[in-house]
Amino acid sequence: FMVCMLAIAAVYHYQGIKIEQQVILAEQQSAALSLQLKQLKEQKARHLPSPYKLAAAARIKKDIAAQQASLNAINRFEHLQSEGYSGVMEALANLARKDISLTQIEIDQQRFDIQGLARDAKAIPHWIEQFQQELHLVGRSFERLIIGRDENDIVTFELKTKQEM
Repeated sequence: FMVCMLAIAAVYHYQGIKIEQQVILAEQQSAALSLQLKQLKEQKARHLPSPYKLAAAARIKKDIAAQQASLNAINRFEHLQSEGYSGVMEALANLARKDISLTQIEIDQQRFDIQGLARDAKAIPHWIEQFQQELHLVGRSFERLIIGRDENDIVTFELKTKQEM
């Protein structure tokens, strides 16, 4: 019976030694991993930008976005300006008639003034009616139409228009 007890005690003692070795090994691995974790946290801290740099980057991004919005607005405005004016000029060319001759055209955002000569006064209203057929002239309303004669008895006209918004 004693031999059995000694054998069981020896087995338990052997298993205890093995477990202690495993605990020591686990503690060493834990210490090594803790050291590695500490080093990685330090590396991470070195690679993280400071709050000042993050704030500066956010300000720069905001400035860039504002400048891009301004550029886009300017480009849209310039495109509309050039397209609008060339469209108006093309529309007037499409409405060319032998009894109407334009002598002056003034165009800007608020104004569209035309001066010209006509063979007779009846030709002017007929020519103006044709504006409704041209995309770039539709929606322009006249503030004033002046019809007269010059020193050579030629019919003159002046249109003052504005674009309805």
